[in-house]
Amino acid sequence: MHPKTRRSAIALLKSVYFTGKPCPKGHMSVRYTTNSSCRQCVREAASEQQQFVRQRFKAAQGGR
Repeated sequence: MHPKTRRSAIALLKSVYFTGKPCPKGHMSVRYTTNSSCRQCVREAASEQQQFVRQRFKAAQGGR
């Protein structure tokens, strides 16, 4: 079970907590104590970044 608040998660030395409320993008996911971001938002941002890097790499290689 995850702590319900960021403050309690930090006190318990946990890396995530679950408020039971959706993030601004509507995800119902645990949040990280380091920056309060929800896990699903972080995953989506990483996926978008990967796609961007792949596209740039392909363009630099001449579209191969």
